[in-house]
Order: sequence, then structure tokens, then C-alpha cells
Amino acid sequence: MSISRRTFVLGSSAAAMSYLLWRPAMSLGSITGSADFKLRIAETTDVHGHIFPYDFARGTEGKTNSLAHIYSFVESERTRTKATNGKEYFMLVDNGDNLQGEAILNIYNDGLKKGTIANHIVPEVFNFMGYEAGSVGNHDVEFGKKVYDHLGASFNFPYLAANLVKQGTQSKSDLDKPGD
Repeated sequence: MSISRRTFVLGSSAAAMSYLLWRPAMSLGSITGSADFKLRIAETTDVHGHIFPYDFARGTEGKTNSLAHIYSFVESERTRTKATNGKEYFMLVDNGDNLQGEAILNIYNDGLKKGTIANHIVPEVFNFMGYEAGSVGNHDVEFGKKVYDHLGASFNFPYLAANLVKQGTQSKSDLDKPGD
């Protein structure tokens, strides 16, 4: 049976959300009492290595858009949510594009490719921040299979990739041009 890419992506997204919201081991099990509760989702996207409030290109401090800033917000939301006694749940997710941008990423991407480092900074930071799900962006596959596979294996959360096709497995009608 052949299905369209759009149908596959829609079905995969629905299945992933069902899994994330209703799997028994998830901390949503701590929500007690009424079946009604408030789910708040914070989502990051296109982080591009902006982990620290430091501009590596200019060598200056004081950048106002970084994961350090987001982490402060996330921690305050988690603290506030705990005080609701199970009436609210806060979830942190990411939409990809994390491996290209800040110069610090080149050190880790190249180090993984050459085998000179064992861990990448992006999964270390995302795991520390407590992300619960992530999806792949186009910049997350640009540095090759070794780096991409390490990223997925290092996350402590589901890493969804419904927008990728393994080379050689796509149908002829899905090819944009030879080699894609």
C-alpha cells in the first residue's frame, strides 16, 4: 500500500502526540483527580547554538536570546506548575535546527566526526534543561550521519524525524532530483 508523504507526516504527528501525552511512564501520570487539567507547552525552534548569553562572533557578553534565558523561564514555569497540585502540566519541546549557527557548534560537530570528543554540547544542554520531545530540523542533518545519529542517541527524550527519508528508501515519485 502506498501513502502520500503528507498522510505519513500527519499520521506520524498524531501518533507521536498520543504517545507523548498518554504513555503510562510519563510524569503526566502524576496528574490526579479530575480528568481535566491544563497542559502548557513551551517550544523552542531554530536555536542554532545560542546556548549561552555570549556573542562568540563579537566576543561580547549580554546577548538576550539564549537557552540560558529560556531555562530561567522553564524553571519558573515548572515551579509554578508544581504548586497547582496536579491541575497543570508543563512540557518543553524543541522543533530542531540546533547544530548549525554559533561557532561553538563547529568544535563539537567536527570533534564528533573526527572522533576527538565523545559528547556533544547540544544533547548535554537539552537533557539538563529537561526537554520532553524534539524534532529534526534540516540543519541537524547537514553535518553527516555520525553527528546526527549521536544527537538522536544522546537525547533523553523522543527525537521525531517524520520529515526525513533514508536515502534509497523513498519512492521514485518522491525524488526531487537524482541523489536526493
